[in-house]
Amino acid sequence: RPPRSTLFPYTTLFRSLGIGKFATMSSLYFLLTWFPTYLVRERGLTSLKAGAATSLPYIAATFGVLLGGLWSDWLLRRGADISAARKIPIVSGFLGASCIILVNYIEGSALALAILTLAYFAQGISGNSWSIIAEVAPRNLMGICGGIINFTAQLAGITTPIVIGFILRETGSFEWVLGYVSIAGIVGALSYTVILGRAHRIEI
Repeated sequence: RPPRSTLFPYTTLFRSLGIGKFATMSSLYFLLTWFPTYLVRERGLTSLKAGAATSLPYIAATFGVLLGGLWSDWLLRRGADISAARKIPIVSGFLGASCIILVNYIEGSALALAILTLAYFAQGISGNSWSIIAEVAPRNLMGICGGIINFTAQLAGITTPIVIGFILRETGSFEWVLGYVSIAGIVGALSYTVILGRAHRIEI
């Protein structure tokens, strides 16, 4: 069996960064797979209008991704340490994305779509999580660590559509689906704060 010193960085990355990446991709794969269906079934949009409306969260997420990187670098220039500069945008993005559950309490479709768009803007900010991998992964294992994190991201792509389908079959409503996506955001925030702790280079 490999010595503990060899296994340590992988288990650390799985527990913290891997969970965080799974969480952010769970939110993204709801947008990729079930979001148009939500607009048609729950909000009464036609397929044509749902297709057009689906573009808004993508546009917002694009700007969120850019802002996440700019914000992180701005914090560094302002004197923040690398841990705070990388984690503050990521955690803020996760918490912002969790506001998607508010849509369950909104009647108007226009306001609901505005909140969904805001949630995916925040989700884009949390996509800055890739930057933190470069800060904590062992320098001689950067490639394999990136592969590990990407592996957890693709697991979310496999499981999220299935979980959402199961929830819809059992409840017949998207309310619990949005709750699931919201909880994913909270879990992601906790993974980068409670589980990861201070971001620092893992040396072996």
